[in-house]
Amino acid sequence: MAKHLYLAVTCNTPGCTSAGLIKYLGLQTGQTTIGDSVPVWFEYECGECHRLHHYEREDVYPVITDTAPPLGFENQF
Repeated sequence: MAKHLYLAVTCNTPGCTSAGLIKYLGLQTGQTTIGDSVPVWFEYECGECHRLHHYEREDVYPVITDTAPPLGFENQF
């Protein structure tokens, strides 16, 4: 089964542990470096608590899953 690679961030609101998928990178090919696929800093609104937070490239981490992006999924940048 194909593995799909996403980039994600965890909400910065105290008490909220929601994670958001911010970018779909395609099928996982063994390489999971983030590099220039993420801006140096960006803002993202949590889908759970609906607060807007500032994130930096170091806050982003890869997520590998069997699930393809749902219809209508939009990358944050």
